[in-house]
Amino acid sequence: MSTELERESSPHEREIHALTSMTGFPLSEVRSVFEREFARLSSSATVDAFLTVRTISNVLTILRGRCLPQ
Repeated sequence: MSTELERESSPHEREIHALTSMTGFPLSEVRSVFEREFARLSSSATVDAFLTVRTISNVLTILRGRCLPQ
């Protein structure tokens, strides 16, 4: 399992922090959803250039379907 420091150096950390700010969900939850969705999409991606954009879109959709944090 990776440590918090290793996660902070993720190549998608900027996107994860932006999603956290946009949605109000905790960083750990956004990171978990992002990493899971990125892995799912990358396994069948044919065009890597849009993979991050598609992941961000899917994460927003997933988080919007959940109750907003109080």
